[in-house]
Amino acid sequence: MLTICNGMGRSGSTWQYNVTRRILETVHGIDVGRGSYEVEVITEEQFTNTLNNPYHHVIKMHDVYPRTLLELDSPNLRLLYIYRDLRDVAASVVTKWQLRDEELME
Repeated sequence: MLTICNGMGRSGSTWQYNVTRRILETVHGIDVGRGSYEVEVITEEQFTNTLNNPYHHVIKMHDVYPRTLLELDSPNLRLLYIYRDLRDVAASVVTKWQLRDEELME
């Protein structure tokens, strides 16, 4: 079983991942969190093995892994997507990286 927490940068995806992981750990009594992954580092074999693994795995990604869309009907996959008002995302980016308006727009 695989749960993927998705959301653009500064959208609250880390919070979403932590809440999801904590709920599942409390319910199942086991460690299910596997951390954050970049799409480029996951192979098809890893995705398939994790999806079909009897243990529950929760991962966080900012991009949607291409194969995820093909597996949406799978009983072994849960995709959670978080979104945030773009004005809040922009304010968070400016605060975190001290960007000027011109840099933010780029």
